[in-house]
Order: sequence, then C-alpha cells, then structure tokens
Amino acid sequence: MKISFPKLLLIFIALFFVLSAVAKLFPVIQFEFLLGSFSIPWSWTPYIARTVISVELILGILLLFRCRLHRLAIPLSIRFLLFMILVLAYRWFTAGADAECGCMGDWLSMTPLQSILKNIVLIGMLIWIKKSIEPSPSKCNNYILLGVAIASFTIPYAVEPVYVGLNTTKDSQEAYPFDVDLLFAENQKDHPEIEIKKGKHIVVFLSVECPHCKLAADKISIIQQQHPKYPFYLFINGKDGTIKEFRKEHKCESIPYSKLLQPQFLQLSGPSLPSIQFIEEGMVVRSVDYLDLDNQSIEQFLN
Repeated sequence: MKISFPKLLLIFIALFFVLSAVAKLFPVIQFEFLLGSFSIPWSWTPYIARTVISVELILGILLLFRCRLHRLAIPLSIRFLLFMILVLAYRWFTAGADAECGCMGDWLSMTPLQSILKNIVLIGMLIWIKKSIEPSPSKCNNYILLGVAIASFTIPYAVEPVYVGLNTTKDSQEAYPFDVDLLFAENQKDHPEIEIKKGKHIVVFLSVECPHCKLAADKISIIQQQHPKYPFYLFINGKDGTIKEFRKEHKCESIPYSKLLQPQFLQLSGPSLPSIQFIEEGMVVRSVDYLDLDNQSIEQFLN
C-alpha cells in the first residue's frame, strides 16, 4: 500500500517523540539532574522527569496510530512543543547559549537554540500535516485512549523505578567522631584545606572509578552552583591526572578537595560509595545517600 508523504512525515514525527522519550529514560537520572539545575526541588525531579517522558510517549503513540489526529493528537503535540520552547528559552536565559538542553538525553547533545529551532520545525510540519490529511473517523475509542495513557505513565516507573534512599538522621544515627588523624598519616601528602574539627562541613568521599560517585559529583556541582556558600569538601581517591579530569568533567573544580589515599580513604568513607557525611565540630552527625541529598536537608543541617 502506497503511503502519502504527509502520512510518512507523520510517522517520522511520531517516532521522534518516542525516541526522545526513550533517550531521556536511559539514563533517567541525568534528566532528573537537568531538572534540578532549574532549581526544581530535588524530591520532585524524579516524578517530573517521568511525567515529561510519559507525555512524549503518549503523543508519539497517538500520532503514530492517528488517534483523533485532528482534534486531539496534533493539537496536543503542538501545545507541548510550544510549552517546551518556553522552557528552553528559560534554559537559554539562565544557563547560557552553550548549555545542554537534555532534549535527547545522553544520546545527542543539543543547545537550547538548536532544540527551539527543532521544535519550531516540528510545529510547522504538524500544521502542514493537519491541513494535508483529510479528517477521518478515529479507530481509537475512549478505552483505547485510557489504555495508552495508563501504559505510557506506567512504563517509565516500571523501567526506571523512583529510588528511595536510606536517609539516616540525627534521630536514627548516633554521632561519632571523624578520625582527623587519618588525614595526616605518613603516606598522606595532600592535607585538607579546612579545619574539620571546627564548624560545619559537608564532606564527600568520591572515587574516580565509581559510576555512582560520578553521578554524585554531577549533583553536588549543580547544588554548589546554586548555593556557592554551602560548605562542601571533597576527598577524592585516584591518580592526579584522573582526578583533574574527573573534576573538570563533572564541573566540580570550584569545590575544594584533597586527594585521599588508601587505606585511609576506605576507613573514613565506609564500605559504600559515594559517602556524604555532615560533620559538626568534628562529629559525623548524619550520613546521606547522594540521591537523598537536597537543599532542604542541607539547610536543616546548617541552621
């Protein structure tokens, strides 16, 4: 059966929506971090990320199967693209012209301007398709539409469940002394720039080879850019060259750090990495998973 060019273009746009959703979903955490850079509360980002992915899936499916094409699928797609243009304009204004828009996840790097232009082209195509394809009775009844919506909103949570970390607070964890002497062991030449026994510090232990440490560094760099006065301090395990590359790649060069060797690194960090410790007057009063780290917990600690 011969397919007309407008219908072929419609299939392309539908698949593009689906591809965009899949690109954001793998890995979804990077999209969550991008939303965090918009100053959205970190506790909201997992749900907003999956909602955006679900909407793209719904629109892609509706367009692909031409479900109520003229009355629902195309108008909703155009409105979504217009909304995303406003979001991208805000991203451009706040983060700069070279910022990553995250529209295609880690699969394709795009600036806000490039993505805005892409969305304008897609809107133009959809308007032309709406005028070129004759309206026809839809085969999608309300039950099919409901099924598509439920499936689309379920898939992101099933594939990438929202992680709930194990927060340990002052109420559930007894404070214990941070062994400062280990930082001045005979093999340790790089001494910390801070006096850990005085004041409040958020000490983070990272290994350059640990994938979760890389994600933690990404998140901490975003938080630190938004709140430069937060007292982060990094202890990084690795070779000098790889540590330099690690700090540059994960944009944490402005955060003070020390290179920490083994076995002191493991003795202080504990068995799980990354390790984030809230230290007050030389006492570890709280340990937190990097996915649970947010502005609210930091403000509570500092105040």
